[in-house]
Amino acid sequence: SSTAIQGQWVEISVTVLNNGNAEVAVPVKLSFPSPDKQPETVTLRVPANQTATANFTWKTRHYDVGAHTLRAELLLENNVTTGLTESAITVRLLAPTISASIAGITNDPELPVVGEPVLVSVAVRNEGILPANIPVTLHFPSNNKQPETRRPHAEPGETVHANFTWRTGNYQPGNHEFRVEAPGAERTFTVNLAAPKVDFRVVETYGPSPEVPIMQGDQVDLSALVTNAGPQEGRATVLLRDAQHDRVMYSENLELQAHESRVVGFTWKTSRYDLGTYRLQITVDAANDTNRGNDVSELGAATIVDDRDITIGYGASAPDALFPGRLAQPDLPSAPNFSIQTITWTPDEPVVGDAVSITVEIANHGTSSISVPITLHFPSEDKQPETRRPRIGGGDNATATFTWRTSRYEPGTHSFRLENAGGAETFSIVLLPQTVDFEVVEIRAPNPAYPIVKGDWVEVAALVRNNGKYEGRATISLWDMTHHRLMYEDGISLKASESGVVEFTWKTLRYELGEHLLQVEAEAEYDTDTSNNNSDVVPTEILTNRDITLGFPEDYKGPQSSGPNSPARIKTPGVSAMEIAVVGPDPAATMTAQFAPVFENPEVSRATETPTQTTSGTSARDDSFSPSPFQCAQNQYVAMGSRSGGEQCPGVWALVR
Repeated sequence: SSTAIQGQWVEISVTVLNNGNAEVAVPVKLSFPSPDKQPETVTLRVPANQTATANFTWKTRHYDVGAHTLRAELLLENNVTTGLTESAITVRLLAPTISASIAGITNDPELPVVGEPVLVSVAVRNEGILPANIPVTLHFPSNNKQPETRRPHAEPGETVHANFTWRTGNYQPGNHEFRVEAPGAERTFTVNLAAPKVDFRVVETYGPSPEVPIMQGDQVDLSALVTNAGPQEGRATVLLRDAQHDRVMYSENLELQAHESRVVGFTWKTSRYDLGTYRLQITVDAANDTNRGNDVSELGAATIVDDRDITIGYGASAPDALFPGRLAQPDLPSAPNFSIQTITWTPDEPVVGDAVSITVEIANHGTSSISVPITLHFPSEDKQPETRRPRIGGGDNATATFTWRTSRYEPGTHSFRLENAGGAETFSIVLLPQTVDFEVVEIRAPNPAYPIVKGDWVEVAALVRNNGKYEGRATISLWDMTHHRLMYEDGISLKASESGVVEFTWKTLRYELGEHLLQVEAEAEYDTDTSNNNSDVVPTEILTNRDITLGFPEDYKGPQSSGPNSPARIKTPGVSAMEIAVVGPDPAATMTAQFAPVFENPEVSRATETPTQTTSGTSARDDSFSPSPFQCAQNQYVAMGSRSGGEQCPGVWALVR
């Protein structure tokens, strides 16, 4: 196609026709639009009067949007045909776009109640041709609530979910409309929010005796025991009312879990009220109360008088004086009396990623059973506080347990705040890092006995192991210690006790002639042992073509250099007696040679071959094995003959020019 999406891999095919009457090997070179990308060459064997196709892959991720030209060229010498040996194709890169569809929307629970958190899950499908993070935005029913966006990652054609939490505490019962937006898609849906079912009851009341007058100016304590007998948590307003004059004197808001009870108290300041009789009652008012018949309790009549209205009298059978003022009243229920005993967590020394269990022990010092709300505020503002309400019998202890998930927290000291009805206190937990121990076990580089010709691409590999207890990531760097500079770097992630290989391609064209000391370094955060982060130093040398002469065994009497201006600088290690062609500036220097490996390697066995006579500038190699990157670095060899096959060991051709 003449167009492609930026980031796609574009397949380029070059078809070659052999117009001759004999089979030929045709090198096909494809030049890419960027000067930073080296051309690629594929050699085709094309029978007479037939075609063959060379396939290339153009990775467009780092190219700009717009038109780009790729050029194909046949690298044939002595091409006697008049056919086309060069061609070009222009491909226009288009900006990637995200296209998605909304596959479905669910809410859990399906029938939520006011006060319950609702999980809204939106299923979206990636309709594009590239992997993408699909932005999904949820607009909540309230204008005061900002929209939220999630970006789940999806492969082409994959369906993923974006999850949101709708907190319903500030919403009224009824239908609430949401709107979901995704690239190229939009949908609205409705959630029906039900009212919580509660049954608030005034169980007992405590107040002044109606037979005893109240001196104007006294402060009179009144209280009621209120219970939520319903199946769900709810809120109510407790009122102290003067039914005689149909008015509210005091009010108090109350929130109770299902089957929870609490004492609500009022202080009646009589100095603000006129002399006379008041009919007092305590009522509880809750939305969606399933039973209104138990919401009112009468305290009875109370009379406010002044000093002149009080006379001390005697009874015939009770000669003792009765004192003016407030007389004996029923004992009020005791206020909750509890305390925090201990705060512990498991594990004692948590590491990032651990789920930490925090346990709070509470003691009830009273005689009645109580439900104690305990709220834990976490270190992060993004994490909502959590509340537990353990029920504790009189004189007993109970615990409230919370879970702190630490995967998104940094190592260090983190402070928590614990709140209860009696106050608040803080405590801290030290979160330890996930320690690693990255070790550069071995470096594999070209053998220092063989030079590298400027312009070669040389493979350098390092074996790295994580000796630590946790998974971690390290930056692996290749350094030129001769000039104290960073050459290349890459990253690697390893699990505990896992090893991995990091490879670098050293493009020597940009580097100076002469010696280069190579060293690989691993650098990781929270590394417990930095003494093993560096490899051994490997010496290498970059030369030019004129500086290289192939060596011979000491007992070989043949020519020792390729010319008077090219003195021998590098010799191969001693091997069994063999003949090696001298390849140098003199094009006439040709001879028959035997192939022999430079190193004896028990893992690789190769038979000695006698290739045909060659001309200057050609070389040969053994293609009967496929070495690993480490073998490539250690098992280089010299051979003669025609080059065939693909590059198996980058850097080998530096030995023959």
